[in-house]
Amino acid sequence: MNNFLFDHENMEKYWNCDVRTYDEWVALARPNLGIGLLYLAIGLTYLMIYIPCWISLIKSELLNFSAYKFMAFLGVIDFLGLLNATFYYFYACTIGMVYCMSPTLNYVMGVWTFFGWAASSTTCVLLAISRCIDFISPKTGRLLYMGHKTYYWFLIPFFYSIHIICVAGSCTFNSVTYACSFDPFYGLPERMGQMDTEHYPHQTLAIHNLAIPIILIIIYSALGIILAAQTRGIHGMKSRNLGKAQRNMMFQAMLICSVSFIGALLYSYSNFFPVGKLYTIMGQIGLLSVHGLPGVTYLLFNKTIRGDVISIFCRNHAPALSPKVTPGTTSINNVHVTTSSNQAY
Repeated sequence: MNNFLFDHENMEKYWNCDVRTYDEWVALARPNLGIGLLYLAIGLTYLMIYIPCWISLIKSELLNFSAYKFMAFLGVIDFLGLLNATFYYFYACTIGMVYCMSPTLNYVMGVWTFFGWAASSTTCVLLAISRCIDFISPKTGRLLYMGHKTYYWFLIPFFYSIHIICVAGSCTFNSVTYACSFDPFYGLPERMGQMDTEHYPHQTLAIHNLAIPIILIIIYSALGIILAAQTRGIHGMKSRNLGKAQRNMMFQAMLICSVSFIGALLYSYSNFFPVGKLYTIMGQIGLLSVHGLPGVTYLLFNKTIRGDVISIFCRNHAPALSPKVTPGTTSINNVHVTTSSNQAY
């Protein structure tokens, strides 16, 4: 975005479309309605699942817990990402978009894609860190996340993502691959089948994409080791039995973060090495899944949310959100859990 707003010399040199007329660029378009409909169908399916799940989440007492606050914030990011990856990419596939058919639109939508990806993956890391801290030291968890403190953590992915789009430029949709590419001219005659990684390397985003899976592996590996050690009482570690609600919460967080882990690896590879069209299409579906699968996770593995969603669509169904809860307790996945200030945050 910095190039687009301030570095006009760089834009003129590496993003210039003057070597062809508009009609000549249009002649290079490769429309594919089938792939566009595929993206649209997957994106709409995710939206139809995610929206009622997110509404149920923010209306429930699950928000007493910091993990679900992170998940609710992630939902906002995912909606924005899904709107872009569903409707714009459907439109771009349908007309066979190449960068120079609409440079400004392509650049801005690419920045939107970058922002959504950076914010989503960073939030997943914070979610993983919060689960790890909560399990290792509940006292530290309360200090860092209790009450409204969790909301201040949302500033980290927001400002970090602003930083990413300012220094990393943009990616653009290309109907040669039917996906995003760092190099706006990749696959066109100017490149002769090669990818320009010299002038469009995006080191910042590359580092981000490599750091995300490494950090997630470290966090969840450490969490697994500590859990095993505490369960078996190794090295004098105090045994701690996780309740059903805590295990379910941790499992949902791990599933959500695993999608970002896979997405980071796929996009890291495809934007620096030539790959086939099938790979790039699967990568684009992966981007949709990064923003859409959290909703599927809630529907499949969270009884409270699933029951509430069923009650929305089946008015005769008994309301899912439990029975009234007494002060000091809440219901998570149909398991009553004490929500004193020492436990719910």
